[in-house]
Amino acid sequence: MKRDLLTPILKKKRPQMLKYYQNIIDNMYKSAK
Repeated sequence: MKRDLLTPILKKKRPQMLKYYQNIIDNMYKSAK
């Protein structure tokens, strides 16, 4: 996996996913207010 977001058995790695998508998540919460 090139971004190291999934394990070899395709489970999500939460800390890496949160770090990778942090800007998108922050923008979603800002626009919801």
